[in-house]
Amino acid sequence: MMMLRVAVCACVVVVAVFLAGSPSTCASYVDADMPQPFTRVLQIHTPPVSGDDVTILQNLLLRSPFVTRDGTLNITGAYDPQTANAVSRFQNGNNMPVNGVFDHATALRLLVLHMEDGYRDSGDILPGYKYKVHVPVHRNRSIETTATLYDSKMRVLRQFTARTHGQNGAAGQALNELTGSGSTPTGLCTFDLNTPETDTVSY
Repeated sequence: MMMLRVAVCACVVVVAVFLAGSPSTCASYVDADMPQPFTRVLQIHTPPVSGDDVTILQNLLLRSPFVTRDGTLNITGAYDPQTANAVSRFQNGNNMPVNGVFDHATALRLLVLHMEDGYRDSGDILPGYKYKVHVPVHRNRSIETTATLYDSKMRVLRQFTARTHGQNGAAGQALNELTGSGSTPTGLCTFDLNTPETDTVSY
């Protein structure tokens, strides 16, 4: 049986999951004014606060040249001294008050500057792949784009209207544009059309 291999690429930001910290670690930090996906001010605490929001923060900080140029940052999911230091470097590089606290102003600046991951499709297809689907993803996810299906020689087979949808809340409201792991599934990824999905409704 021939294995069908497909490459898929998407630009900017995709998928969303509602984020919430553990109630035991975030009750005193909840801030209704924090921009989604963040719901609380993050700062050094003993024990360190942790959660998806911290993972997302760490991933977004790694897109900042002020963070990557002047130090290291590991994705731990915990707001530890290394993360606070990275926040301070981000604040300093963007001419903000430097205190290592991830507050409303810092969150807004980080999202404005680094919500998009900057992915740009190369226009190529990897050897051995039969098809490629390019789905441009607009930062404003209510805007539809034109997706393209290519064959192995990058000839256009079909174009279709597409719009990425993120996770919605129980009332149908859009929550945010990032996954709980902090990743944005953009860039080039692959999928196998021969293997049945375990969850056919979602996939």
